[in-house]
Amino acid sequence: MNVAGANVLITGGGAGIGRYLVERLISDGAHVCVLELNAATCAEVLDQFGSNVRSEQCDVTDPAAIDVALQKIADAGFEPDVLINNAGIIHSEPLVNMLSRGD
Repeated sequence: MNVAGANVLITGGGAGIGRYLVERLISDGAHVCVLELNAATCAEVLDQFGSNVRSEQCDVTDPAAIDVALQKIADAGFEPDVLINNAGIIHSEPLVNMLSRGD
């Protein structure tokens, strides 16, 4: 896929898979914006990638925070072409629990 020149919004782009995606997309010529919960991580992303990335602190579990972050991004002229929903929480439990029946 050719992403050169595309505006890519990545949730949870500050660490792990998200951070790798930021690096890769920037190297492929994309314009990247990261939504990240941790303010210090936002600063690290900006320090590492400079003007190649935009970073906004945002709790993506809070709809009001998402609205604020998206408005800031839009006001800065960043209109996403691609969204990568990378932020999340892993719960270690079975998909189906046969012993717990809802009545």
